[in-house]
Amino acid sequence: ILTQIGTKNDKRTTIRFASFKMSNPIENRSIRMLLQSMPPKGFVATFATFITAFLICIIIGATGPNVYDTIVLNAWGSACKWPETKFFDELECEGVDLSQNMNSWIGEINNLDRLNQEITLYASLTNNQYLIQGVTKAVQIQLSIAGKDSKNDTWQYILNGDNHERQVVCQEGKPFCESLALASLVFIGHRFYQFNISIINPPTTLADVQFTFSFVNRSYTLFELWFRYVFLLIGVLVLIGFTFRLRNYPWSEWTLEQKWATVLLFALIGYNNPFYPIEILVEGSAPMFVNRLFYATFLVLLLLFWLTIFDGVRHETAEQSFLMFYLPKLAVLGTFWVCGVAVFVWSNMHLADNPAFTTTKDMPGFLAFLGIEIVAICVYLLWMVIVVARGISDAQILPYLSIRIRFFLGFTLAVIIAIIIGILFGFFASQNNAAEFLSFIALLNLYVYVLSFVYLPSSSDTPNIKAGGADRIGMVRLEEDDIIDQPKGVLLFGF
Repeated sequence: ILTQIGTKNDKRTTIRFASFKMSNPIENRSIRMLLQSMPPKGFVATFATFITAFLICIIIGATGPNVYDTIVLNAWGSACKWPETKFFDELECEGVDLSQNMNSWIGEINNLDRLNQEITLYASLTNNQYLIQGVTKAVQIQLSIAGKDSKNDTWQYILNGDNHERQVVCQEGKPFCESLALASLVFIGHRFYQFNISIINPPTTLADVQFTFSFVNRSYTLFELWFRYVFLLIGVLVLIGFTFRLRNYPWSEWTLEQKWATVLLFALIGYNNPFYPIEILVEGSAPMFVNRLFYATFLVLLLLFWLTIFDGVRHETAEQSFLMFYLPKLAVLGTFWVCGVAVFVWSNMHLADNPAFTTTKDMPGFLAFLGIEIVAICVYLLWMVIVVARGISDAQILPYLSIRIRFFLGFTLAVIIAIIIGILFGFFASQNNAAEFLSFIALLNLYVYVLSFVYLPSSSDTPNIKAGGADRIGMVRLEEDDIIDQPKGVLLFGF
């Protein structure tokens, strides 16, 4: 702005000129990102690198160790002289007939260590009349669990004579009923375990019972630890490099994407969880709580990041009021976070106290928590659809936002679709290998890495520390005054 300088008797007027760049104010007030100057070949190379690294992780996971090892035992069927035996015969079979009320089956498993992480016992009852009828009945199961560290030690009871109800569902035409989860030990504290099981008032159609012990493979535990720390190291290096490139720029000049990329890189450290070995090696609820807390926090921050970018990048020039902009988003996602953490922590704490605990059957309020989470996710999805539609509309009107919104929308949708495909594939065709773990952890890590790369400052953008970034809002100051002859009283106009 030009102003008149001088006294009443002066015939000369000192004028300070200011020149302005005729460009978009939003684009100039923030750092120009690599995303905005990258040629098409750069995008192709970035996506090709992302896809190649992701496919390599899937292949490594698919060829990796099995997640679970299993041991299958029968109450009596496998110990009969004739495999086709349908009814227990003391002369033909060894074992226990659990169709008789309060008969006890004792099973032992040994040579476990803390790398096995957890052990779960399943039971599949058999229906000796499956050809003509199905069975649905609630049965009472009495369960005792004991453990010891060596053969010569005395059994120490972890659970003694616990009675709990399970719903037995046997479909017509299928000899085996639906599998029941009888107990789950979330921490391996002994080398030897003994399970004592009785069925109170069993169904009249009950024949044999098949028991399955499922525990984590030691090789898989080591595999998981190695890759967690590989991604943790890469994430720390990316965080250091990203913040180092932005160190000379004032925080006020960082774009919304750059600020949130920094937040996600810090959250990614928690998602990879440097404290994960403590959960395996130390018994207690605290390590499990930390692991679930890190996981839920990263997930909620990622959801908040998606919503904030689509909603906030359109209003980057305006001051974002925390009360109006962030608080409603935090209320919705905070509800989801609280419910998720509460269910995880509550269920794991109960499992630590009672291995026969089941969340859906024994936890009061589980359905209430689940309902609140569903409502919060529905509100979030509706909100996301609205802000994405507005973002696409604004991108067509404001070209300087086009590349930022189009890239973010396309890349994020591709990652979300990959996650949904992975979930559906794991649900309908569960694979007992490390592919599921490695693909998910790799996908989320690579996603944040790529965002951090494209949100780096462009090489054509250099910080002006002395000027305090004033030239970014379009003003260039001259160091010297231009002195010109000017009659007094002349009005000077600014641009």
